[in-house]
Amino acid sequence: MATKTTKAAVALTQAGRGTRAKEARRAEALIETIARLKRTIEASFYALGRALAELKDKKLYVALGYDSFEELLDRRAIVGHTQAYKLIAVVRALPATKAKRLGIEKSYALAQLAKATPADDTASEVAERVVRKSKQSPGRKGKNLSSRQLLEAARAERKRHAKNDPEATSAARSARAAATALRKLGVDRVKADPVKSGGRWFVDLRLPLETLDLIIDSLRRAVK
Repeated sequence: MATKTTKAAVALTQAGRGTRAKEARRAEALIETIARLKRTIEASFYALGRALAELKDKKLYVALGYDSFEELLDRRAIVGHTQAYKLIAVVRALPATKAKRLGIEKSYALAQLAKATPADDTASEVAERVVRKSKQSPGRKGKNLSSRQLLEAARAERKRHAKNDPEATSAARSARAAATALRKLGVDRVKADPVKSGGRWFVDLRLPLETLDLIIDSLRRAVK
């Protein structure tokens, strides 16, 4: 009896190792694909987002010995957290054909706009509704709106519904505090928007590229 139990335990252990090895091979293949796609991100951003989404959703990072998706991104230098979640958001919100036609920035803006509304709408449906309500551009199609216009509409939606969501209110307050702190450092034209992705809140920063050195120097002084 003991021998049968031991053999069963060994078989289960070997099966578990086989599954882990298979998942590890899949994870490595996805990371290799991501590295290749990064070189042509404008043309292949959707495939890149799909690979990232699979790594995250199936928790394949565990097979490689990482505790979280974010740790995988950092240790393997795949892409930044913000960029990864932006690409994943696009994949979740839009079909490949539409996203490729719109481009990464406009697709992401549409995804944010859809997420900001309480109704269960698709990104395309929300865009069309915003256009119809717009007095400045009646009759325009969603695809003709700029990414900036769509993000502004998403901000307006978030503000409109934040009162009913304490977490959203707190995230918006933190984003405003971050923007204020950056302005005190001398960073002008900064925008900080709270973004919820994967059940966690992030701050999506938009600032002039030339101010990055100023921010990096300030952070280095702060940690000394």
